[in-house]
Amino acid sequence: MQDYENADWDKYQSHFADSMELFYNSRQPIDLAAAVAMHKENNAVLSSYDFQDSESEFEMVVTDAGETWVNFWGAWEGTIAENDSVIVIPVHITARFENGKIVKEYLYFNNAGISDALRLLNESRNLKDSIN
Repeated sequence: MQDYENADWDKYQSHFADSMELFYNSRQPIDLAAAVAMHKENNAVLSSYDFQDSESEFEMVVTDAGETWVNFWGAWEGTIAENDSVIVIPVHITARFENGKIVKEYLYFNNAGISDALRLLNESRNLKDSIN
């Protein structure tokens, strides 16, 4: 989480096994490079972003099959650089670990908040352009 918040993408990627599977709001897996590209694109318009520590919960479980999973529930907060709009998005992540590396990760979030904020920003830009 800290490497994501710091945009340290090399270190972020080091936590994943070579044969990992990532599922981000989908039943279709994406590769790690696509996940990093998505994070970079989503965060490019932001002046800051992080997970609210006061809203974060972690849980580690070992299943009956002997698999180790770490679950996270939290609130992601980002500020749009251009207009200082603050967006808060609930997030759930569950990740299976083997030998200290993530081999499978599911990330669930409702991206409507940031989509709406970016739509309003674009509408504001268009209005300014039409006035000018």
